[in-house]
Amino acid sequence: MVELLSDRGSPAPPAVTGTFIGTPAELHPVLDRMVAAIGLPETQRTLVPTGYVQAASEAERWGGGTWGARVAFAAKSHIVRTPIIPSAAQDLADAVDRMPECRGAGGLLIEALGGAVSDVAPTTTAFPHRTAIGVAQYHSYWDQTTEPDHVDQRLTWLREVHATMQPHLGTGGYTNGMDPELADWLIAYHGDNHPRLQRIKVTADPDDFFRFPQSIPPAHNA
Repeated sequence: MVELLSDRGSPAPPAVTGTFIGTPAELHPVLDRMVAAIGLPETQRTLVPTGYVQAASEAERWGGGTWGARVAFAAKSHIVRTPIIPSAAQDLADAVDRMPECRGAGGLLIEALGGAVSDVAPTTTAFPHRTAIGVAQYHSYWDQTTEPDHVDQRLTWLREVHATMQPHLGTGGYTNGMDPELADWLIAYHGDNHPRLQRIKVTADPDDFFRFPQSIPPAHNA
């Protein structure tokens, strides 16, 4: 996962994070090749051997302590189906540079797909984007003390960066970062799987008890 983040408008250096099944000795050559392909020197490399459960729970983000203060969160996303061309990558980097200098944090996450993800057919599970190569997510965070005009600036930035990348990346979206402003969200999130998911909903939750904005609607409500 590539992260380009900004706190109060001050961009942090790009960070690449991930999980590798193997030993540190096996991973170092992989990282060396990645750094060489990027063509820029790395500033820091940290490897943390861990077990499966700890890795799956993203221990560096969640584990080992108490939850912090609650923050508000907004996101938009695109499904990356083909390699991002240089002009699109520049548009994306420029958008991060335009992150408003206001309270809160936010930025860009690009998560790689492919590999084992693509070994499963798009219709086998609920996740339809098996043939995609990545997910681009645009995030913004603020807390309860953030001034309303700063929140507005953050939401405006999200809308602008999403609109900027739409011609490059299309209309797909990632359901784990729901976007209440997304048109045709049922197709964007679930693709051709949504009729099957709606039929399952009728069987598993016929009264639509587990209902929230952009939850799967029962087939008879679609």
